[in-house]
Formats: sequence, structure tokens, C-alpha cells
Amino acid sequence: MSELKVVPIHQRKFEMHKDGVCVGYMDYHEGVGSLYLDYVFVEPEYRDQEIGKEIVKQGILLAQEKNMRPKPICGYASTIMKRHNWPEELV
Repeated sequence: MSELKVVPIHQRKFEMHKDGVCVGYMDYHEGVGSLYLDYVFVEPEYRDQEIGKEIVKQGILLAQEKNMRPKPICGYASTIMKRHNWPEELV
């Protein structure tokens, strides 16, 4: 897999780029002590390459950088976090 790069778009969104192309993104918002992972999207032609998993991981890392707890609103983010026992594994 080519290197994935996180590109901040604004305070509530970041994109994941691969070879200079946006392959997916996460929308999020901040609450009191929590970073809510609102929505994860991966372009159809880039699915099944673990890009969504990497986007969720980057959302969790962003929450940790801000000293917040990641709270999944998105069903996909919730499933990935439960499957991998995140964020405990990342701390």
C-alpha cells in the first residue's frame, strides 16, 4: 500500500490522501472532554484496503492529542473500535 497522509481540512474534518488523491475522510466535532467521530467515508474504489480502519485510528490519535476521549457516532467507527479494542491498544 502506498503511504497514507492525513490532511486537515478544517476544525471538523480531515482527509486521508494516497498518492495525492483523497481516498476518504472523517467528520468530527468536539464536546466537553470528548471528540465525537461523526462520520467515516472511503471512496468506493479504495474500500477493502483498510483505509477506513486507518482513518478511525487517526481520529482516535487526534482525540488523544487533544486530551479528549474518542466517542464514535459513526457505526463503522464504533465497529472498528470494538473489534480492535481501541483506544486502549493505541495508548
